[in-house]
Amino acid sequence: MPQKRHKTQYPGVFYRERTDARGKPVKVYFIIYYHPKTGEHIEEKVVGPKMTPAKANTIRALKAKGAKPTRREEREARKAKSKAAREQWTLQKLWDTYVEMTARKDKGADKSRFEKYIKPEFGELDPADITTWQMKKLRASLEKQKFAPQTVKHVLALFRRLIRFGVRNGFFKDPGIHFEMPALDNEKVETLTPAQLKKLKDVLAEWPDCQAAGLVQLALHTGMRRSEMLRLKWNDIDEDGGFVYIRSPKGGKSHTIPLSNQARKILTNHPKEGDYVFTTQKGGRQRKCFNRALRELKEKAELPADFRILHGLRHHFASTMASNGVDLYTIQRLLGHSSPAMTQRYSHLADAALRDAAQVGAMAIEAQAKEAEESAE
Repeated sequence: MPQKRHKTQYPGVFYRERTDARGKPVKVYFIIYYHPKTGEHIEEKVVGPKMTPAKANTIRALKAKGAKPTRREEREARKAKSKAAREQWTLQKLWDTYVEMTARKDKGADKSRFEKYIKPEFGELDPADITTWQMKKLRASLEKQKFAPQTVKHVLALFRRLIRFGVRNGFFKDPGIHFEMPALDNEKVETLTPAQLKKLKDVLAEWPDCQAAGLVQLALHTGMRRSEMLRLKWNDIDEDGGFVYIRSPKGGKSHTIPLSNQARKILTNHPKEGDYVFTTQKGGRQRKCFNRALRELKEKAELPADFRILHGLRHHFASTMASNGVDLYTIQRLLGHSSPAMTQRYSHLADAALRDAAQVGAMAIEAQAKEAEESAE
């Protein structure tokens, strides 16, 4: 049965008597008015601290004029806001979805870049709220901290890749953020002098961590990438045929490369402690990080400060082949480059080898002519 209405001195304001949780009687106020736009007759409860008939009448007047929404409109607004919050694509939510839906091989490095450089400032922002100016500030901040251009480029490329991923999947419209990527000098070729190479090999021969030593030796004699070596399994190696199967290399399709006698010897002498070639010293699980060992190796061998040991040895392997007359197409195949353009950095070394070969041919011809002239005398 409906509770009794009690009038107040204000038309359109009444109250009903109820009891609270302690059994104490309380007055609950209600207002009656017509919606200013639809003309709908509305009766609703008014709540608030220490509600009085006068306060209820003020609220009624505001709602009757359309200056304050009805309770139903307030509920709908809260529901819409809640739905919008659930559907909002913050950069953090975008990253989580990206990780779930993609299968990139370098997610570990991407995660580090996102956590360190993108999340602190942009993680809770909607892509639509991020401006070009903010991205320029991010780049300037990274450069001011003297990060390498390659690091800055990786961070900005990850941000751009996330935005394109969201737009491509219809999560949101293109926010129109524009920024320039730093220019890189990718033509640098890292090589070792004969003395540096000898020092490195002497250190490797005595190095206690056989896993780290084997990794460096294999890089020197095959030019394989770090990621390729760390994913290498024993069943990827054909010891009898002298080939190794490279799984899902960077930027290309899986393929095989031949192993030199030196590389085969390195693998033959390397301990087999699990499915993977390079494993943890305890447990034989795949080893994913050699940073500390490589840093100590580099210092012990007294290599240049800017020499990136695994990547540098890959360069050294390629440049040594080019200097000794191996053609660029063969070098491209051995390194697993997806296009000839990536191998062109070694062209000057290959040209020098060709010039030396041409000079040898010319000298041989001169010697033949001189020999014929002496015979005629």
